[in-house]
Amino acid sequence: MATRNKTYFFSDFHLGSPKEASLQREKRIVQLLKAIEPEAKAVYLLGDIFDFWFEYKKVVPKGFTRILGQLAMMADNGVKVVFFCGNHDLWQRDYFQNNLGIEVHDEIFQTLKLDGKTFVIGHGDGLDKKDYKYLLISYLFRNPLAKALFTSLPATWGLALANCWSKASRKSNLKHFNNQQPSATQSKFVENSPQLVGNRQQTNGDTQHLDSERPQLNSDRPQLECDRQHLNGERPQFECDPPHLDSERPQFECDRPQTNSDTPHLDSNSSQTKGENAEPMLDFCRNYVKDHAVDYFIFGHRHLVMDEKVSQARYINLGTWLDDSPYAVWDGSTLQLKHHH
Repeated sequence: MATRNKTYFFSDFHLGSPKEASLQREKRIVQLLKAIEPEAKAVYLLGDIFDFWFEYKKVVPKGFTRILGQLAMMADNGVKVVFFCGNHDLWQRDYFQNNLGIEVHDEIFQTLKLDGKTFVIGHGDGLDKKDYKYLLISYLFRNPLAKALFTSLPATWGLALANCWSKASRKSNLKHFNNQQPSATQSKFVENSPQLVGNRQQTNGDTQHLDSERPQLNSDRPQLECDRQHLNGERPQFECDPPHLDSERPQFECDRPQTNSDTPHLDSNSSQTKGENAEPMLDFCRNYVKDHAVDYFIFGHRHLVMDEKVSQARYINLGTWLDDSPYAVWDGSTLQLKHHH
């Protein structure tokens, strides 16, 4: 029998959206949960597992029977299953605790000790204290009066209204984060993980191009970009790096870095990757470690897989299963980001 010594972290399954793909995603998730169960000591679900979840006193949303059944079976077999409420599934009562054996938390984040290491985990919403609009909405939705008013609606009306809000919330979050500069972490993690990005598959830093129609460069071509001939005969020719010129020489077309002007340069030392609005969760981690001893931060909500060193700690964002399949596993000494295929 395998030793149960691993702790798993998942986030942002968004089951229920879109309807056409949700069932297949749920089956893949259950397949993974079954595979890890023999070694799993604990499973932490860090919010937005459902695209919408609301418990009436005697009614819960239909569907999701596969994953709920698997989680209940794991809990029955001794696996600790912990559910953190996200901004899409925050309206819980006691169904998970009483019927499934799942521990539920609605804190913004929680600190826990695993094998002598300190973890700060949560969904991640509410960490940006400058997003006043979201903080106000979150306060209203968590208010007991708002929950009571929503409960008074017929279930059909309430669920239809909630589904519309859920879709609008995803679009709003996407717009909010797209307006912020990406962290250098995004490129750092992508280069070392087997996930699809554009038309490339990244595996251990090696890039495999998947677009068969992409033209192949001819290594025997006589002229490179930097020594190409200019068609304007009146323009003088320059060599790329003449040894006799000093570092203050002007830049010419041939020695200019070849970059897409529409793409930000992800340099960890550039101003584009710094600043309070670059990554609110990352800023939270940077401020938190100033006064607390932390080894690992693990959040979701961002819908972008990230892996960033923060002082002596490490920040991981679990991304989303809407377009990928990321998760993290702690084996007692090492924390790994993985992808289920």
